[in-house]
Amino acid sequence: IKGTQNVAACKEEIPLIYLQRYEDLYSWQHHGKEAKAEAIVARSNKNAARQEKIMASSKPLRKNSLSPTPPPLSKTSRSLTPASISNSTLTSSTKKGAGLWSKKSPRKKQSYLHTDHPDPQSQNRLDVSIADFIIFNSLPFNLTRDSQFLAMIKTARFVPVTYVPPSRKDIGGRLLIENYNIHMTETTSKLLQDAELFGLTAMGDGTTICKYPLTNVLFAGGHEHQALIDVIDSSDHMAFGGAKDARYIASKIMPLMEDIDPKKESFDMVVFDGAANVQKAVRVIAARFPKLIVCK
Repeated sequence: IKGTQNVAACKEEIPLIYLQRYEDLYSWQHHGKEAKAEAIVARSNKNAARQEKIMASSKPLRKNSLSPTPPPLSKTSRSLTPASISNSTLTSSTKKGAGLWSKKSPRKKQSYLHTDHPDPQSQNRLDVSIADFIIFNSLPFNLTRDSQFLAMIKTARFVPVTYVPPSRKDIGGRLLIENYNIHMTETTSKLLQDAELFGLTAMGDGTTICKYPLTNVLFAGGHEHQALIDVIDSSDHMAFGGAKDARYIASKIMPLMEDIDPKKESFDMVVFDGAANVQKAVRVIAARFPKLIVCK
């Protein structure tokens, strides 16, 4: 073997006292049970006493001897006990076990449903599917640039492959209500942003569409220039002989304004057309909101 020219076999022998201890320890580790620990200790101590007698009767070795004289057991070494054997062995085993457990296995990374380097063929198939959906349903071609459409595509990347789209009942029921609540929450937040600085404006107009008497109400603020708050349907009111007079219009618009501005400190302008009933309704509203300026 390379690098072993000056290596020679060791001809020295292990002293009897140490050899016996190594053999006992080896036997206890591989075949040992707690019941045999005391017997191993007793035999080891007996051999140590015999080694002391041999060392006392023999002549001392020369100072330059290769084999140093082992120190007397009674002065430099402790007698073996079951506790000492157990502690030393357990300590060694514990260190080995700790070393094995301390080597952490590499953590597995969680797989995602999307990637920054997708398959080009998948992109092409998605483009074809979107185009087929738009053309088949006679939708405008610029739908792919709509912010809500892009948000839908982005959200679809994170759903599992078992996803099932909502039914028409869900879209026209719970999802419609949920979307309305989300929209109104966001709109109200924008209206109230810096409302004490820029103020709020109420706008509206009445109309009749397909024999339905309607009145739309819009609010505007510094960060939301036009927000449709409500479309008032007066069909039931007029079916029982009612009229769209000043009292009725004011009773429908004032609660909407109070929901946004309960302290009546932010609304400073109301804009409606010049119809007599609407102008009277605006004056009634201005009596409740002292900062209002009426505009035609």
